[in-house]
Amino acid sequence: MTDQIDFPRSFRDLFSLCILLSLCTAAFAQGSSFDFKQGTIDIVLLPQSKQVKGSVRYDFELLNKGDSLFINARNMVIDRVLLAKKEQKFSYDGQRIGLKISLAKKGKNQLQIEYTASPSKAMYFLGWADQIQGNEQIWTQGQGQNNSHWVPSFEDMRVKLSYRLRIRAPQGFQLLSNGVLNKTESEPKEGLWVYEQKQPISAYLLAIALGNYREYKQTSTSGIPLFQYLYPEDSLRYTGTYHYTRPVFDFLEEEIGQPYPFDNYKEVPVFDFLYAGMENASCTLFSDQFVQDQNALPQESYLGVQAHEMVHQWWGNLVTEASGEDHWLHEGFATYYAQLAEAHIRGEAWFTWNALDKALQLKAGVGQSLLDPGSSSLTFYEKGAWALRMLREKVGDKAFKESMSRVLQKYRFKNLGVDQFLDEMTWQDEGDRTLFEENWLKSTDFPWTEVKRWLVQKNPDIGTFLGMQEQLSALQKGVEKDSLFLHFWRREMPSPLRKRLLRGQEDRLPLEEYWKALKDLYTAESAPDRELRRALLFGLNTEDPSKVQQEFYRSFLNEEDPVVGYHLLYNLWRWFPAERGTLLEGSKRLIPFMVDEFAVIWNLLNLAGAQNLEEAQPYIKQLKALTTPAYPAEVRLMATNQLSTSFGNRTPFILNAYLRLSVHHKWRIRKAAGQQILELLKDPTIRQQYEKGLPERSEQEQKRLRELLELSKSTE
Repeated sequence: MTDQIDFPRSFRDLFSLCILLSLCTAAFAQGSSFDFKQGTIDIVLLPQSKQVKGSVRYDFELLNKGDSLFINARNMVIDRVLLAKKEQKFSYDGQRIGLKISLAKKGKNQLQIEYTASPSKAMYFLGWADQIQGNEQIWTQGQGQNNSHWVPSFEDMRVKLSYRLRIRAPQGFQLLSNGVLNKTESEPKEGLWVYEQKQPISAYLLAIALGNYREYKQTSTSGIPLFQYLYPEDSLRYTGTYHYTRPVFDFLEEEIGQPYPFDNYKEVPVFDFLYAGMENASCTLFSDQFVQDQNALPQESYLGVQAHEMVHQWWGNLVTEASGEDHWLHEGFATYYAQLAEAHIRGEAWFTWNALDKALQLKAGVGQSLLDPGSSSLTFYEKGAWALRMLREKVGDKAFKESMSRVLQKYRFKNLGVDQFLDEMTWQDEGDRTLFEENWLKSTDFPWTEVKRWLVQKNPDIGTFLGMQEQLSALQKGVEKDSLFLHFWRREMPSPLRKRLLRGQEDRLPLEEYWKALKDLYTAESAPDRELRRALLFGLNTEDPSKVQQEFYRSFLNEEDPVVGYHLLYNLWRWFPAERGTLLEGSKRLIPFMVDEFAVIWNLLNLAGAQNLEEAQPYIKQLKALTTPAYPAEVRLMATNQLSTSFGNRTPFILNAYLRLSVHHKWRIRKAAGQQILELLKDPTIRQQYEKGLPERSEQEQKRLRELLELSKSTE
């Protein structure tokens, strides 16, 4: 398959038309003819049919007569378009609605679109078609997916409106959206929620989340209501998840230097979310996998995601990038300020060591410019954060904070380009701006020498670590290198340095030193460094059980950290086959704390130890349950892969499980499951089973399976 396609003439003509429409839309976005003020979304959510039905009304001022108007609306049925309450003729190509507005008068106008949407992206209906009670959700994701799949709207980020959202949906749930909840009504089968988003926002920041939630509330020092949501069964996880909500919020208001720009702030976990989190205006959605108890290690907690999405309320929502070339102004800024917030909680040492880790990734990665819209997330997020770090160093702390506050105030609810941002900075010398722009924004190189100097100045232990690395790298593998590593290891050093020295060098640590380090941590009077202990426990790499201090190693099975428990269980199961039954029986205490991924492993280990089919049945049943929509897609795929490996991949159950995953809304899951099916289709028997069952599949599954069947032919 090639990347370039030679389209027939008719398709080229259609493509040219789309380009023309796009240009018209871009011209509109500059505001030469229209000044849009407010959108009123009045819709019904129909989860059984996965549809949205209703209308959207836009209040605007016509500045110049004679232009046409285009609004993005993807794959909808457009019932009527009304201008000043009069029905209008319109064009629609499945992507944009176009209409002439020559009949409209100058000044205030209203445009209303009545429609039905069956969104394939941006709005997701989960749990409505299965037999599982209480898992029903509806949620949206506009960035990167386009909310114009569920409401006719403006994809251009430069179009900012206030919104009123009147949403009807099934009764018995909580519905969250942007802004302030002004009204609710309850009927036997349907509820109404009315939200007012008073401040103007780009359409990609519109959000809806419906589900079974319990509400919690805090109030910031400045008086902003902070709402947090959890599933009712997760009430004991409130502290573990939201403990730092107010401290982070208060810190960011102080550090950023501008008040929080919206009326309240909501945080809502959702199931099988596309990303870690999304900063919808005043209503952040995040993956429910970050709902943790208070024993979670810091790197697995919600803190980093929470801080990042909060920062976006200023950098992204209050002030929005003008184009893809300015994306650094969103992600780099959110990453930098989030790391400052984490440092406020976790300490300055964490901040510098974390900065080192990201710098080493960038140093080893592919060089990219911060002004390239096609750059990777690592570049936008982490190189962007480093650029701000160095900018602050260059202009000084006071000037940096004053300039950042000034930018937010001047471009409040507007769009910002990189040049405009740099114009607002207080430079000590004009050459400083040129140098910063060349080295950090335009260049594809990562300025490691400058970064290293900053790191060592801020944290001398990092200089020690980098010096050790250089000396170890200069030696070939062998006794001399092992001896030097051991010499370094035996030095007195803080845990962050020791953890990084160990990383990737675990096989150089003699077993007597390994056990000594673990025992020192285990018996420490002060709180042990759990991250270092986990690194050590995961670092034991031996196939010789005689080298394992079994009883001491087993004692860590009783730790509060379930990730450690399952890792050790697997190792002990592997090393001591004669004790597998005892180990698995003793590990039942871990069941209440099971992370879904480890539930797969636990059942698989039990299955491998079963003596006969009858003994294996409970574990087969549990693994099959883990392939259902009650579990995250990653767990479902993992369980399906394990069943496939254990029992061969000819069973209809496994074939069906892969097919269901191949139409999942997460593209990585779709891709992985599709690759598994392509591999299975090489077997003529399996191919025949898939073809025979094709008519019984859903329309979506039929389409996907036909694609895979056709693709498999081309790869034979």
